[in-house]
Amino acid sequence: MKKLIAFSLICCMAFSITACQGKTDTPQVDSIADSPSVSTPKESDELPEDSQMKKETVIQEPEKPSLSEMPVQQSTSAHEMRSFYCTHTDGKKIYTELYTPQNKSDVLPLVILGHGYTSSYRYLRGYAEYLADREIACCIFDFCGGSDYSLSDGSMLDMSVVTQMLDMELVLNTLKEYEDFDPERIYIGGESQGGMVASLNAAELQDQIAGLILLYPALYIPEVMRERFPDRSAIPDHMNMAGATVGRRYADDVYEIDAYKEITKYSGKVLILHGDKDGMVPLSYSQQAEQEYENAKLVILPGGGHGIYNGALLETACEEIEHFVTDETR
Repeated sequence: MKKLIAFSLICCMAFSITACQGKTDTPQVDSIADSPSVSTPKESDELPEDSQMKKETVIQEPEKPSLSEMPVQQSTSAHEMRSFYCTHTDGKKIYTELYTPQNKSDVLPLVILGHGYTSSYRYLRGYAEYLADREIACCIFDFCGGSDYSLSDGSMLDMSVVTQMLDMELVLNTLKEYEDFDPERIYIGGESQGGMVASLNAAELQDQIAGLILLYPALYIPEVMRERFPDRSAIPDHMNMAGATVGRRYADDVYEIDAYKEITKYSGKVLILHGDKDGMVPLSYSQQAEQEYENAKLVILPGGGHGIYNGALLETACEEIEHFVTDETR
């Protein structure tokens, strides 16, 4: 029951904060260009008489897309922001913002961060701007159906941790094709429910990422759903989760997940950030995760509650992420 109350509080906090903001107009966006297809040169009809070379079909590697092809929506003296959509095969679009340093001279490390329950990419802008100012690209986005004011498609009635895993994977697969990013230095992460999403994705995509960044991850979601619905068949089609209405799949998709068993299939390096005053997601969940992972570092933020978006704690959290990403290359 304590876990259920805690989960309700986190949902309520996110909902009450974000609901008062209202839905903003969608900024100008541009779709990412498709990569050129593989081209096959025409074979010569004849080879010189004295040539012993065998005829071969030469396959040219396709050129990778570049950020230079995409317009900049906003810029400062240190970084610039591009906005665009990533599109699922069913047509659903994910609103995405990408922050990169000005005048980059080399391929960049890339961090992809997912937001929490009923929240938005907007709350992660502080992280994105900080990292971009320090030569680390950062991508933030709205999950499909992630909130009632999301700039992405989809309804909260169709949203779950599993659908959000697919959203994050699409963003990763889209950006890793760009020549601007080092494929050996791509990191995924997220806050609260977005942290749960990233941790499950890391277990499945570990060959594609260099590390995992978790901000007060809500690893107890499957446990809470089983406590709320001891009889799985009793899960309703619609349910109220602390002021927001979600569909049956929100509970059903995670019902059988053993969180620690699944997430610790990831064997790469992990950074966990968690405030010691978090009354929504107990610190004990991150402490257990640190013990379960093969290579994890837990940073406890003194005085930190749930949701670290400004002030000295944001600065500290960003510094830890910067060090986590750059240690390999210093």
